[in-house]
Amino acid sequence: MSQTEIEKHEELRRLIAAGLTFSKFMSVYAESNTDYEKELIAHAREASDYEIEIDDVTIASVGDEKARSGWVLAWVWTELPDAGTKG
Repeated sequence: MSQTEIEKHEELRRLIAAGLTFSKFMSVYAESNTDYEKELIAHAREASDYEIEIDDVTIASVGDEKARSGWVLAWVWTELPDAGTKG
């Protein structure tokens, strides 16, 4: 890891120690969503099934605007085959 990367990791660790949570980070980061990213998010919500959950506050990563595509951060529920059987 480069010195710059190490410094970024250390700064992130300091922010987490000071109370930064993933939820707080997402709230701030999502404020910068562009109109196009908001459109992708809205479409993903409409197209998703019950196995995928998209938070009210989320982000998108634009793939190719010409292709009208991109990634939307979502949660996928999963259970291990032995879920509920371990004490």
